[in-house]
Amino acid sequence: TAAPSQPYHTWMTGKWHVGGDYPPNLPNHWKQHAGDVHHPLPVQRGFDEHFGTLGGGGSYYDPPSLIRNEELVCMETLADDFYYTDAINDEACRQIRACVEKKGASEAPFFWVRGALRTPLAAARSTRT
Repeated sequence: TAAPSQPYHTWMTGKWHVGGDYPPNLPNHWKQHAGDVHHPLPVQRGFDEHFGTLGGGGSYYDPPSLIRNEELVCMETLADDFYYTDAINDEACRQIRACVEKKGASEAPFFWVRGALRTPLAAARSTRT
């Protein structure tokens, strides 16, 4: 089939887990290597936007290597009730709404990828007793 006449948006929320090794407890490693030739970021591989983690596992409350596009997110800025699954879902909704508001629903094609942490499974703090 022919390529679309208008470009589409490409977004990703959640874990990247493709761009090299990101040891969960070594934030200085991420700061030093994120985005280099051996640790490419989603925005360096064709995604317009990315919000999520670079590695595959970790905390749902204080996720390791949390990044927005090319900037590491400071853990101290996260809300006390931060929950990774909700955050990446909220970001996906934000991305879609922004596209629709900018272009209109019928003119806003997009490609979206959502990757979730695979372990450990953890419920939001607000639902735990």
